[in-house]
Amino acid sequence: MGKPFPEIRCIEVIKKLQYQNISLIIREASPIDGQSYVICNRLLDIRNALILSNFLRLQTIDAATQEQHAALKQEVRRMITTTANKLAQKLHMIDAVQRLGVAYHFENEIEDELGKVSHDLDSDDLYVVSLRFRLFRQQGVKISCDVFEKFKDDEGKFKESLINDIRGMLSLYEAAYLAIRGEDILDEAIVFTTTHLKSVISVSDHSHVNSNLAEQIRQSLQIPLRKAAARLEARYFLDIYSRDDLHDETLLKFAKLDFNILQAAHQKEASIMTRWWNDLGFPKKVPYARDRIVEIYIWMLLGVSYEPKLAFGRTFASKVICMISIIDDTFDAYSTFEELTLFTEAVTRL
Repeated sequence: MGKPFPEIRCIEVIKKLQYQNISLIIREASPIDGQSYVICNRLLDIRNALILSNFLRLQTIDAATQEQHAALKQEVRRMITTTANKLAQKLHMIDAVQRLGVAYHFENEIEDELGKVSHDLDSDDLYVVSLRFRLFRQQGVKISCDVFEKFKDDEGKFKESLINDIRGMLSLYEAAYLAIRGEDILDEAIVFTTTHLKSVISVSDHSHVNSNLAEQIRQSLQIPLRKAAARLEARYFLDIYSRDDLHDETLLKFAKLDFNILQAAHQKEASIMTRWWNDLGFPKKVPYARDRIVEIYIWMLLGVSYEPKLAFGRTFASKVICMISIIDDTFDAYSTFEELTLFTEAVTRL
């Protein structure tokens, strides 16, 4: 149970096959008719079969692993609530817990700890102020963007001295993406930090910046935390955090175990859904329709929620979307106009 299984592998398969097949799909399906659409769907089915084979390699989590996970969970809970009173350490711990994808275990503890520092506004550290702002906004706690006014000069621009604080600049960059309409200072912060962070990683000699930090800058410039899929971010951050000199070994071990346990649960959910799809006989009854059950489940997993407590809603919504997908394919490629008119009228009467 050491290194996490590559859950993102299934996503890479999707991307590769999408780009490989897209020209074939367009060529075969233009103009769209029943025969060409079936050919198109067979290409998609090949893609989905590869997704299925990669994603549904079920893991087994033994009792010893579950016990170890439970023990580590209690230890991490203790760490969150007893972290040294130093603001930077407390915020750094909470941020690591959230980015590693295990915060759902400690929602009450995180809310309580953030509440304790809600009035601590004395710091002049750009990293601390920005991180505190982002964590509060992510938690839904009201906090004013005026906390960044102290980092501006007499001309109303961000101080040039901030450029040397690369870690603080990255923290400000991530915080600025939680702006709401009318917060001009955060719009200015995005422009300011983006410009200088790009210059940091464009320099051929990176001796002035930690390689781990440089990698985080590249990733953030491509996909800010605010726009990242939480599950993929957790998988990415596991590698980043393990290379951080200040990482906590207990938290890292817990995050890896939790990732594997959750992935096993997700694989089981997808397996149950695939069995549901096949038992209903859709592949034979509607051969023209795209077989998207696993694909749709993955999108729900990444775009909606990965938490165990939302498993029912996640699988139910995936099934509904699959049914809608069948209707969509029926309209697009299979039925005649007259048949669709009758079908629409029947649905309207419901």
